[in-house]
Amino acid sequence: MSGASAELRAVLRDQMPLEVDVFGGDSWQMFLTSPRRALWAALFYRSWLLSSTPSVDTRIAIGIGGVEYVPDRRVSEGQGEAFDISGRLLRSMAKTPLMRFGCPDAARRETWDAVVQLVDYIVATQWTQPRARAVTGALREWKQRDIAALWGARVIRQASVSEHLGKAGWSAINAAVDAFEAAWRDGA
Repeated sequence: MSGASAELRAVLRDQMPLEVDVFGGDSWQMFLTSPRRALWAALFYRSWLLSSTPSVDTRIAIGIGGVEYVPDRRVSEGQGEAFDISGRLLRSMAKTPLMRFGCPDAARRETWDAVVQLVDYIVATQWTQPRARAVTGALREWKQRDIAALWGARVIRQASVSEHLGKAGWSAINAAVDAFEAAWRDGA
């Protein structure tokens, strides 16, 4: 998880003031200053994990709300509505789905939780290690020839990257991420 955390922080350094906080063995928490990037960050984290070790995945509860206290060092010491929502949601989650969404507004919560669960279904049923690897690059808005470099010494063609993205449901996932970012652009 530390590799995924470092990579995520490198990409979102202006919106992620603290490292991902791993605690209690397998629990972790992250804090983003902008709610609009929450779904993107969740998908990037999962794609990075699945592309590195296909048998490793994680449950994610996205909580958007007010924040009363942002600690200097450990995200898990934070306080406020966003922390409470994500914590309650995570504790209530069963084995599936692996991603859920919560916020104070009931109508928005219902809509975006449904979207997040649909995205989670695509990830859970369609992503293989190569597909997750391709999505990791696509989330960074890399060109397909640059995504192919993620395979290292085993060179793959651009057409193979395109095929991996298609089978990963990339167009639907990308549309969901774009809609989420537009809906939460101003933190509203």
